[in-house]
Amino acid sequence: MHRTTGLAAVLLATALAPSARAAGSDTQFWTTASVVAPLSPELSATAQISERFRESALGDDILLLRATLDLRLDKRVTVGAGLTYLRSARGHEWRPHQQVTINFAPFAFRTQLEERSIQGASRTQLRLRERAQVVLSLAAADRLVASAEFLYIVRASSQADHARSDSWRAYLALQHQFSPALSGSAGYLLIHTDRPRAPDQFTHAPQVALIWRL
Repeated sequence: MHRTTGLAAVLLATALAPSARAAGSDTQFWTTASVVAPLSPELSATAQISERFRESALGDDILLLRATLDLRLDKRVTVGAGLTYLRSARGHEWRPHQQVTINFAPFAFRTQLEERSIQGASRTQLRLRERAQVVLSLAAADRLVASAEFLYIVRASSQADHARSDSWRAYLALQHQFSPALSGSAGYLLIHTDRPRAPDQFTHAPQVALIWRL
């Protein structure tokens, strides 16, 4: 398994190397704290706050607040909806979203639609997010989480733009269960952003997160 993982990493690095040389790159650091509250056996609510610290060349840091309701229809299917507020020195953004998650443990597949109301934009952007995730148990209290996500702009925020690919994301993290209520993770997120009128952007975002379950 270690040889297979190492070979995959080498092949991925080789494939991305030419694009990385032609594109820009930046480094961010994300922190997230979440509270999950069960409202019934099938319904739960999540409140989340996240701070995204960015290089000075990008302008400013980002504060993100999110609230989500998730309803489990059966052991495999969960539907949800929520609202995200994003703020930086450049302006703010509201993001209602709806999602469906299908679980085939250890795999989970999520489809999410966002309606992005960006300050100053002429219309609401519609963005589709498709994510595949795997969660593997390493020990009694430790899990490995890996995911790949594709983001696609169905309708741009400007009438002059058209539907297009937005970005690709690859995520890897180690989760630890500190207690029945508290868990935390440390991970790394790689974002490849498609920019139609500029070189593509690679973002490296190490991150830490805490989750408290009531």
